[in-house]
Amino acid sequence: LLIQIKKGGFVSQSHHWMILILMAFTPEDLSKITLGPLTNHSKIVLDDIQIFLGVTFKIRSNESDSALVTLSCIGAG
Repeated sequence: LLIQIKKGGFVSQSHHWMILILMAFTPEDLSKITLGPLTNHSKIVLDDIQIFLGVTFKIRSNESDSALVTLSCIGAG
């Protein structure tokens, strides 16, 4: 976690999947977070969320640090 904080992220890479699922289940409002590099597991979870919940995440590289990504979505409600 401290390595991720040093890189500018807010969540340990081993817990990215949990945050993504929670974001997908929020009410129909915008959720946004900045994370460190996405793991393969996180990418699989993003695909599963799109398939099962119909929630699509917008993924942008952080302009100030290319190792960070900002993800946003409208929750499933």
